[in-house]
Amino acid sequence: MKPRFTHGTELDAYLVFTQPQLVNSIKNPIPDCNLEHYPENPSHTRAIRIYGDTAHQNALETLQTLLENNTIRWVELGMRGYAMMEGKREYRPWRKNIHLTRAAFLALTVVEAETRYHAPL
Repeated sequence: MKPRFTHGTELDAYLVFTQPQLVNSIKNPIPDCNLEHYPENPSHTRAIRIYGDTAHQNALETLQTLLENNTIRWVELGMRGYAMMEGKREYRPWRKNIHLTRAAFLALTVVEAETRYHAPL
């Protein structure tokens, strides 16, 4: 029997590319998560959102690599808290927002639950 009430966190990341990407050429950098495109026009995408249940450490390392390679110029990353009630996922509001420089984001080693990290570059 499944518990009626559980809670946890899931990845919620928004990435803006340095240059618009062809829609068909974008591969999900974190394959076990969902991907949403934010198109600039019918053939190119400027930004994506990645969300889902995954290990935050793997996601952080992947996003730091994309930033180091200048693939992306802006990232918002967080492990969003939720509660499962009667089979429905209810999201909790972010507890805090932390704005980081590029160097600080690249040096980040831990992502706190329910905290959103912004790295505007």
